[in-house]
Amino acid sequence: MRTFPVFLDVTTKPPLVFGGSELTAAKTRLLTRRAAQVDVAIAPTDDGLQENGLQALIDNGTVTIVDLAPSIAAIRARPLVIATTGDDQ
Repeated sequence: MRTFPVFLDVTTKPPLVFGGSELTAAKTRLLTRRAAQVDVAIAPTDDGLQENGLQALIDNGTVTIVDLAPSIAAIRARPLVIATTGDDQ
């Protein structure tokens, strides 16, 4: 088996996605299939939303843009954190 199945409860606290690229939008759209709310922190290295489809999710209230820098405090107690910045730091 080359996959790693994981089951996470995303109903109590929203998952967090760091980024701002098309990959950010793709991962966020995937998460909204199960999570009622997803938080997205736009990385300083990205150019914002880049017309990547996040705006529609923001407008309907499914996605919230949060002002967080990647840190232990930002990810503490999150059920899932995805970094889509391409920056290992």
